[in-house]
Amino acid sequence: MSELRFPVRDALSDGTSEEEVQRIWVGVQRRRVRSAATPHRKGLAVAGLLGALAMAMLLVFSLAGMRQSAPGALLTRDGRAPATIGADQPVALDFNDGSRLELGPGAELEVLENTGHSLVSALRRGRVGFQVNPGGPRRWTIEAGLATVEVVGTRFVLNRTAAALEIEVERGIVLVRGERVRDRVQRLEANQRLVVSDGSSPPGVVESRAPSAQADDLAEAAGGESISPSSQAINIPAQHGRAPSIDELLLLADARRRSGDLAGAETLLRRAIALHTGNPRAALAAFTLGRLLFEGRPREAAQAFGQCLALSPPAALAEDALARLAEAEARGGRLAQARRAADEYQRRYPQGRWLAAVQQWADRD
Repeated sequence: MSELRFPVRDALSDGTSEEEVQRIWVGVQRRRVRSAATPHRKGLAVAGLLGALAMAMLLVFSLAGMRQSAPGALLTRDGRAPATIGADQPVALDFNDGSRLELGPGAELEVLENTGHSLVSALRRGRVGFQVNPGGPRRWTIEAGLATVEVVGTRFVLNRTAAALEIEVERGIVLVRGERVRDRVQRLEANQRLVVSDGSSPPGVVESRAPSAQADDLAEAAGGESISPSSQAINIPAQHGRAPSIDELLLLADARRRSGDLAGAETLLRRAIALHTGNPRAALAAFTLGRLLFEGRPREAAQAFGQCLALSPPAALAEDALARLAEAEARGGRLAQARRAADEYQRRYPQGRWLAAVQQWADRD
């Protein structure tokens, strides 16, 4: 065995100082802490990612559920989706969301879009009262030629003629947009009215008037009659110095009739015929008068239906007037006149919709 060149204790001794050892140990401890913390932070990141993914999936499912639970198309109370609505006689439609339409004689309204969030329709002609249930899910838009009316929940009346569109708000708020509207948009509130005319007159501006003032003006123009409070909401004020238009008189007569004032309605209808004999709608006024008198005064009703026919009514209205004339004459005991009217109906309308009803008046002795 060879002899060691230096003592073992010298080979095993550590020349590192105590301070250096302490520094190294502190470094080791720090690295251990970081190593232990790294998996924890990774776990937190993964958990956060999973949580965000879960929230996103929950949001997607919630939106899908909302879409599935969204209301469908607007339906009438008997479950029908409205399409083109129109009639020669007044008609009212109630819908499953509490809304209501009231169409005057000769009015025509076409539904263009009907979803759970929107109802778009086109008023082709005539007068329609809209009662849109406040808080409903749909936004109603009515295209009316000279202007577009937008509404969420309110009650208002539109009356479209060949030369003008009249908007009158009874309750709530509507927006009216169009090139012939002042500043292209106007906001109408309760008891406000806007008339939008064709290019022959300046753009329409909003008129604000109290219901009582509206009633007084039209009453004065119609002959100084008082207006019942129940009809004030849809009165159309007349301008001083001119006779009321036939549309104004027809609207007011309808309001009187609905409020139970049949005598007032009769007076207004007779005035409409007398003032506007040359107007095509005078035939409609005569027909409406005949219907008003039909139950209690059939002979006078027959005279009104005869007057309607003499005023060259539209084809559909003429058919109805002739059928009503035959029945009114029979109810009034004028059987010979009833047979003549019935025979005339059968000659003009051999496939008419009132043929079966008219035949019984022709055969009555």
